[in-house]
Amino acid sequence: MGQSASSEGVLLQQQYQSSLTLFTSYEQGEIKQIFDTICKTPATELECSLSGFEKSQLQGYIDGKLPDSTTNRLYDLLKLLQLCGAVNKPDDVPISHHAFVVAMAMLFKGTLDQHCHLIHCLATENRNGVPAVELSKFVSGILQHYEKALQVSNRMSNWKLECSAESQEKLLKFAVHDAMSVADGDNNKVFDESEIASWLQKEPFFQTLLINIFHICFSPPAEQNAQGASASTETASSDDINISTLHEIKALPQCLDIDWAKTSTLLDLPSVLLLNQHIPHSCRGQWRYCFSSQTDGASFATMVRHISKQGPVVMIVRDTDGNVFGGFASQSWALRPNFTGSSQCFLFSLSPSYGIYGASQHNDHYMYLNTDQQTLPNGLGMGGQFDYFGLWIDQEFGTGHSKAKPKCTTYDSPQLSVKENFTIDVLEAWAVGPPAKLKDDDLYEDSQVSILDRDPEAQAILDLVGKERKSEGLRDEEPTADIPEEHNLYPSGAQDN
Repeated sequence: MGQSASSEGVLLQQQYQSSLTLFTSYEQGEIKQIFDTICKTPATELECSLSGFEKSQLQGYIDGKLPDSTTNRLYDLLKLLQLCGAVNKPDDVPISHHAFVVAMAMLFKGTLDQHCHLIHCLATENRNGVPAVELSKFVSGILQHYEKALQVSNRMSNWKLECSAESQEKLLKFAVHDAMSVADGDNNKVFDESEIASWLQKEPFFQTLLINIFHICFSPPAEQNAQGASASTETASSDDINISTLHEIKALPQCLDIDWAKTSTLLDLPSVLLLNQHIPHSCRGQWRYCFSSQTDGASFATMVRHISKQGPVVMIVRDTDGNVFGGFASQSWALRPNFTGSSQCFLFSLSPSYGIYGASQHNDHYMYLNTDQQTLPNGLGMGGQFDYFGLWIDQEFGTGHSKAKPKCTTYDSPQLSVKENFTIDVLEAWAVGPPAKLKDDDLYEDSQVSILDRDPEAQAILDLVGKERKSEGLRDEEPTADIPEEHNLYPSGAQDN
């Protein structure tokens, strides 16, 4: 499987040198490992050689993690890179290490324009643009193969998630049809690369998904990672490994603090991918199970206890009519008489369709949590205003509301539930990102603890001079102490109907 110098053009040599500078020495070693592994994959047409690989070897290496059409077009792209500016252009030219490095730079270090060109090449053979029907087929194929790629590469990160055809179709509609304003049945529309760029800027979800699946396909072999294939990898520091583009990139957030033998979730693979893409980057590394009414009971007090001071939280509700929706709280939940949170909060819908509804900037009514008040609402709310929330969970827990005529003023969200006033079927909550660090003030929040407890020195001085502590025995009770621990999920008699 020899390769003449004339089959590599000057332009490829220049692209190779430019691409190489984008990778650290450790990453360069990883790419060489991957290239060598592909070259050692059994070939069907030519003898194996470390100087290059052919299409069947690339197909064998990827092993079904990508749709066949995508793998074939990826090889065609590699071949174009290989022959770019070459004097001789034989049909059976193998893909060299130089062409492979240039392609890896496009995939993992590429600009937005390069990714748009990559999507164009992988989605269609039409050089004038990407027809809507072919773009939809391409995105759908990537979604269908992503679950398999995660499973065979052992990257489910402790999640037990399904990926149904229905959820794939919902994600396709959200990520392509809605984002690119493609009407149902309008398959004749053709997108140029500038329109693809506008799409990715508006909804970057698919760009991230594409990079993730290619990362899974082109990760260094585990056994070679352990041994080190070159001096550069053998001498690499742990910092080199941690910042490597190809090493252990999280395709899914780590799922923590859950026993799947006892607990199920309203989430599926597409919904986790979608929500994780829209929460702040610092929160995307891990999701920690906090609460589910299915396993922890239908108790507002229990829910509040489990979600308080946990940092940012994703809450998901399914109403008894089957709609699934929720909200992302950017800060720790805490009992307050006023609205809190930030513009990073958002509401969302997961069924019957996907929707992400960010801050409108009309007001700052992002988060509200209060209990046992005479003049203020008692419950948990996001968006809107008192008694007219975009999402509301009542302190009595079994009920809530989603009010928007025509939209929630805080989040520009529509009514999320089937009925404006809904009954909860299931509610669950996940803390996202690293655990919150409690501040000293959190321990004595809202003056629930005597000022003397905050200042032991003041207490000691009073004891020393023999002064009586007038407030002793008059301390406030815990804020959730008089909330009934268990509430019936359904109102009286509802289960009989």
